[in-house]
Amino acid sequence: YWWPALLVAVFAVDTFFLGQTNILIMALVYWAFLDDQRGRQWRAGLPLGAAIAIKVFPVPLLAYFLYRRRFAVAAAGAIWTVFFLFVLPAPVRGFERNVAELRDWGDRVALPFVSHGRAGDWGQHSLDYGNQSLPAVARRFLTRVNAQVAARKDNPIYVNVADLSEGAVNAVVLAVSVLLVLALSWACGWAAPRDRRQQAVEYGLATALLLLTSALSWTYFFVMLLLIHT
Repeated sequence: YWWPALLVAVFAVDTFFLGQTNILIMALVYWAFLDDQRGRQWRAGLPLGAAIAIKVFPVPLLAYFLYRRRFAVAAAGAIWTVFFLFVLPAPVRGFERNVAELRDWGDRVALPFVSHGRAGDWGQHSLDYGNQSLPAVARRFLTRVNAQVAARKDNPIYVNVADLSEGAVNAVVLAVSVLLVLALSWACGWAAPRDRRQQAVEYGLATALLLLTSALSWTYFFVMLLLIHT
């Protein structure tokens, strides 16, 4: 059917207008899936590591490949991620400066998401209704936070149906995330895919899970859904 691709094309146009890199990430993830499907596991790690280095949200795919016993893909992906983050920028940025910047990024962005389920230092912009990730949606509905887009000067919007504590919301997000992972595991099964079609379905499910569990899933992120359609 042509209409789902046309719908996803809207997100592609949005990505171009915003100057975002998500189409590139989509292509890199697709490249990794294709190489994995063709048995080129070590080579599949290169585009996967590049995608993670550009935007970290594809990193759960490493866990998917471990689950599927594609240890070479996961190992190569981790190695290439380290290369793109630490080694490649060093001649230009300087090794110590590059490490300091990565440490600062980890403290401001990665650590808050791991410890509190928040999108780092994005503040209000991570909570507004433009962000459709599970952590953001849970906070909008379960706590009294302003859901209005940060760039707009309109009156605040509150859509919450409860006013839970931060700890309670984190517990809900964690529980739902675990349920989604278990559902993915159940849908995929323990046995390896019987054919390429079944494997493609798994890739699509894993990609959808990325968008749900990421700290940020703005509209242009959904260009990744093109993988599911194809």
